[in-house]
Amino acid sequence: MTSVEPFNRLVRLAARAFYDDEVPSTGGTGGQQQHAQAGMAVVVLDALTRRNGQRVREDDLAASLRLQPKPLCHVLRFLEAEMMVATDHRKEPAPPKPADSCAAREGDEKEKAKLHVMSYCCLDYAQVCDVLRYRMRRMRKKIDDELTADSRNTVQQYSCPGCGRRYSAFDALRLVTEDGEGFSCALRQ
Repeated sequence: MTSVEPFNRLVRLAARAFYDDEVPSTGGTGGQQQHAQAGMAVVVLDALTRRNGQRVREDDLAASLRLQPKPLCHVLRFLEAEMMVATDHRKEPAPPKPADSCAAREGDEKEKAKLHVMSYCCLDYAQVCDVLRYRMRRMRKKIDDELTADSRNTVQQYSCPGCGRRYSAFDALRLVTEDGEGFSCALRQ
């Protein structure tokens, strides 16, 4: 079995690179509330990396982070949409409550029959790696497209005013005079 530490480091770096200032939209217009949630995705992803890929109940995660469950749920749904977090919903019996009287015991029997839906979340490292590769490929393609579009509008070659010989932008950098204001052709030197 391989160590998950390199994957944890990758998730932490990706969280800081992509989600440090990104705020999941909660549907409301409260700018103050959204400002308070900036960086919460980083905190949640860091907490999940400390679990080493194990599933954790959302309520337990909220308690360990000392957050209210509802804002945490919004962040987890945002990260699930970004495919950084995998969630699972299971029906489980309700946790036992302390019984004070016989009437409460009868109610407990009915309560035991009820199943509550519990939500679990974890990091799916294989999916996270695929998502990050895809995002990096998209970023690289966007940068290449922008550079290609810019290169059509910019001059790619420089010519010597004396002899008319043409130089690429990389070669021209070597031929700039010491004062930085002139262009000294290799043939004229």
